[in-house]
Amino acid sequence: MEIPALDEKKVSFLAVALAAIGLFGLYFFSQNSTYEKVGAAYALIAEDGARVQIGGIAQSVEEKERSSSIKLCDERGDCVSISAAKNAQVDYPVLKGDGIVVFGQVASYKWAKFIRAEKIIHSGG
Repeated sequence: MEIPALDEKKVSFLAVALAAIGLFGLYFFSQNSTYEKVGAAYALIAEDGARVQIGGIAQSVEEKERSSSIKLCDERGDCVSISAAKNAQVDYPVLKGDGIVVFGQVASYKWAKFIRAEKIIHSGG
């Protein structure tokens, strides 16, 4: 059985296809990997600007003109405030009691730490 030879067009097409798949993979898998998975207690002592991923239950949700304020409590019962601007990526409206995962940056205002949400997804909890 003879293996067909690869001509220059096929090799070029294969190289472009593999490069595209590689770039897509890098983009897709890097989206959540830049966030450190932490609990609420760590988020309260982390440095401002730290990129964190935190999951838990929305204990309260307050809609404001330019943002939403969420009190998120993790499985240990530790809680942290989340500020989600209107331009944050939110896959559905968050309601009290929803299980969510927040991706964002630690920030502080008047000595109080909070998470500035960049993305919020439903965790099914």
